[in-house]
Amino acid sequence: MDRDRRLLKRNLSLGAAMAALLLLFGSLLYLFSLRVYDAEASKAVERELAQLQRLATAIRGAFLHYVKDLSLLRELREVREFVERGATAGEPARMAEDLFIRFAAARPEYYQVRIIAASGWEAVRVERRRDGTVRAVPPEGLQYKGDRYYFTEAISLDEGEIYVSELDLNVEHGEIEVPYVPVIRLATPLFDAGGERRALLVINVYAADLLSLLAPGMFVQTDAGYRFSVGPDGGIEVREARADLPGNRGLVRPGVEGGPLLLYRALELAPGRRLIVVKELDLEPTRALYLRLVGTAVGGFAAAIGLASVVTVAHLRRERKLRAVQEAMINALAVLADERDQVTGAHLERVRRYSALLARELRRDPRYRTAITDEFIADIMLAGPLHDIGKVGIPDAILLKPGPLTEEEWRIMKGHVRIGAQILERAIERYGLRDRYLAMAKNICAYHHERYDGTGYLEGLKGEEIPLEARIFAVADAYDAMRSKRPYKDPLPHDEAVRRIVAASGTQFDPAVVEAFLRCEGEFRRVSEAFR
Repeated sequence: MDRDRRLLKRNLSLGAAMAALLLLFGSLLYLFSLRVYDAEASKAVERELAQLQRLATAIRGAFLHYVKDLSLLRELREVREFVERGATAGEPARMAEDLFIRFAAARPEYYQVRIIAASGWEAVRVERRRDGTVRAVPPEGLQYKGDRYYFTEAISLDEGEIYVSELDLNVEHGEIEVPYVPVIRLATPLFDAGGERRALLVINVYAADLLSLLAPGMFVQTDAGYRFSVGPDGGIEVREARADLPGNRGLVRPGVEGGPLLLYRALELAPGRRLIVVKELDLEPTRALYLRLVGTAVGGFAAAIGLASVVTVAHLRRERKLRAVQEAMINALAVLADERDQVTGAHLERVRRYSALLARELRRDPRYRTAITDEFIADIMLAGPLHDIGKVGIPDAILLKPGPLTEEEWRIMKGHVRIGAQILERAIERYGLRDRYLAMAKNICAYHHERYDGTGYLEGLKGEEIPLEARIFAVADAYDAMRSKRPYKDPLPHDEAVRRIVAASGTQFDPAVVEAFLRCEGEFRRVSEAFR
């Protein structure tokens, strides 16, 4: 009996110890999970806010471009003459139509260009069709717009002032156009020489191009209480907004009913007119996952230890690989911080975007559809900023010399391509890295100064002997160099940079890449202006 009592007592003590150990283990695991969750949530919020800022900057740059275009049209002779003739039908109207057709054909971001007479009737209207062609609407197709809110608000402005409408849907003959066409209207009143208000010049910006910049989970919200987004099928979705967003930036946490975080940044397009770029960040699935892991661990000590071991091993392997990549990059950047060329971060952001633009455009060429994949485009955006890392090995006396280099100094300077390739090669070998973008970065470092005709350096490669990524990056880097201010030169205008790149087709640059550049040179201009 005593032996049974002692055994029972011993088992109870062991059970209590196991229960206490399990409770301690579960509590520690729960607290640890909360800390990991909080850290991951903070990182996710920081990443998304940074992405919103970049997107807001790009949209703001595009709007500066729209305002410049509207101001330019207002001052052109055809528009002035049309206004002086009373903004009525006739030869001046046909001249204005021809001008607007040429203007809209070269700028796919514009859906309509119109002049609305002070009476409220459209006098001239040019529009883009669904197939992308541009046409002038005949007189019988012109509409009365005097009762539209943007007309009544814009026609009362003073000369030179510019009106920006809400983001809303295009309306034809009193009905919302279907499929939806999201537009933002920019308008300015037109006065004759006597100062009489004659008409309103209106540009409808095709806002679907702006909405296409949104990443998954993002939408644009207006102060009028609507949200615009791109659906899974590529169509435009319009809904009522679920929350008021105070101020110009911040986040809104879900209420008691739950829901995603709303991260947002507002763009002031005109006084009292905002667009708010919003990201829905749903952290609840991540939180629920952590809680389920804790519950599983508490449910059985052995199972919890086993699961923790598996998760820990997998996590350590992943962290080890990520740490290896980080160490390689940090090592290269640490050297770069000691001896670096005087180049801005904006330059690096521009060239990576130029490279991606060129790669996407070149992919339309049947010869490159297989070679240029989505992974190729993502890799070249990561690899491009490392193109001049070899300059860390060039002495400051040569690298930062304000005047022309001697023949010997130039020979040393050209060696930066070999140094950059060697730095990355050593990093790849030392850390056993298999990331494709590092191999691409090595090729760009080594060959972005080769020329298509074989007269480049260092190896004198010719034509397709030069890796495709280096041929693409050569055009992107050359355009940015021409458009950038340096201690020894002023920046070139966009049109002059385009002319020079075209002139070097077949000698310095791959003709196929130059052709792709010409198809997207307008995007180059917008990136250059947005990331000055």
